[in-house]
Amino acid sequence: MFTGARSKPALVAVFASFDRRGNRYVREISHAGLFTGDLTGALIKVGRDGKHQIVTTDLTGPAGLLISGDNAYVSDCGVCPGTGRVLRIPLR
Repeated sequence: MFTGARSKPALVAVFASFDRRGNRYVREISHAGLFTGDLTGALIKVGRDGKHQIVTTDLTGPAGLLISGDNAYVSDCGVCPGTGRVLRIPLR
């Protein structure tokens, strides 16, 4: 998502998934940046109008994302050996 012709991206989507209404969901691996050591991430909804809405910030290095019905399934802590998990996050 870019805010201007020569601006830096406000959100860099590595992977996106869509719900049945056409909203896009993206995972933010690290809000602070990949090389900071802080893996606090987020699930972000990007509406058809382009507006961003944070669904949750209670994620640690989220890796995978699947939207099914009214739920998001996120592979949380995908870079943490032996401690990863799959979370179901209600979207409504």
